[in-house]
Amino acid sequence: MEKKEVLNIPMNVDQLRIKHLKVVDLIREWDGVMSNEFICRVVAVAASKRLTWVTNKADLRDISKAFNYVVKSINSLNEMTATHLDKKPPKEVTIKGKVYELVNLDRPNMSFIIDVDRSDFIKDPVRLAAMCYIPKGTTYGEMDEGENLLNPISDRYEDFAEEFKLVDFILLNGFFLRRFKALGNAYILRQKVKNNLRKVQRMIGL
Repeated sequence: MEKKEVLNIPMNVDQLRIKHLKVVDLIREWDGVMSNEFICRVVAVAASKRLTWVTNKADLRDISKAFNYVVKSINSLNEMTATHLDKKPPKEVTIKGKVYELVNLDRPNMSFIIDVDRSDFIKDPVRLAAMCYIPKGTTYGEMDEGENLLNPISDRYEDFAEEFKLVDFILLNGFFLRRFKALGNAYILRQKVKNNLRKVQRMIGL
C-alpha cells in the first residue's frame, strides 16, 4: 500500500506567513458551501502544493484536519487584525536569525520613494515587507564606494516570503498606507503653498 505524505500547513495564526495570503483570500471569498474540491484547493494553497498532489498523495483524513486548522488560523487572524487595525507593526523582526528594522516611514529617503513608485504591492506583497524592513544598522538604498547597491531586496526576498509573519504584514500594510497618505497630503499642501507664493511673487514683480 502506498504511503501517504504528511501535509505541512499552518496549525495556528502564529504560523501564517505572507505566502499564505492567497489562502486567506480563498477563505474570505468562501460562500460557506462545503465541497471536497474546495477543501482540497484550500489545503493545496496552504501547503504550497499542486491540487493533484493533495488529492493523490495526502491522506483524506489529514486533508480534512488540515482544512480545519487553516480555517481556524485565518479566523484568529481576522479577529486579531479587526481589533488592532491602528496598531503599529513591530520595529524589529528576526528572520532566520538576522535582525531587520522598520524604515522611518515618516521621513523615507528618495531611494525608498522611487522604489515605492515602481512597485505593485497588490501583485507582490512580499516586496512591501522586504522594502520596509532592512538589516539593522543600515540605510535603505545605501551604496558602496563603487556605487553598488548594498543589501538589495533580492537578498532577503525569499526569506521574507517564507518566514515573515502574516499578522505583522497586515499591521505593516495598514501602517504603510496611513503614513504614505499623510505624506501625500503634506506634499500636496506644500505644493499649493509654493504655487500660491509664486503667484504672489509674480503679482508684485519678483
